[in-house]
Order: sequence, then C-alpha cells, then structure tokens
Amino acid sequence: MGSWQYDETDFERLSLIMMLHDLDFTVEEIKKYMKLSLEKNERECLKLLNKKEKES
Repeated sequence: MGSWQYDETDFERLSLIMMLHDLDFTVEEIKKYMKLSLEKNERECLKLLNKKEKES
C-alpha cells in the first residue's frame, strides 16, 4: 500500500479547518467557508467570519 503525500497547501487547508472549528463553526459552515475560499470569494468568507463573531 502506498504512502500519502501532502504538500504545503494541504497543511494550510487543515490549519484553516482547525481554526474554524475552534471558532465554533459547524461542519456545514466549514464546508461553505472552504468552498468559498477555494473559489477565492474573500468577501463572502469575511461575511461568514463576521456573522460568527456576532453570534458569540
């Protein structure tokens, strides 16, 4: 069985997911944020972060 190869981008994504989890994002919110992030939709990403901040 082969080994997995990870690059810097993989670690950056994992770090972002962990940060969002620590900010109490739900799994669905994390999925939405990651999709927007991959689409380079920074404005919508900021909206999600601001919304979460207001909820806490």
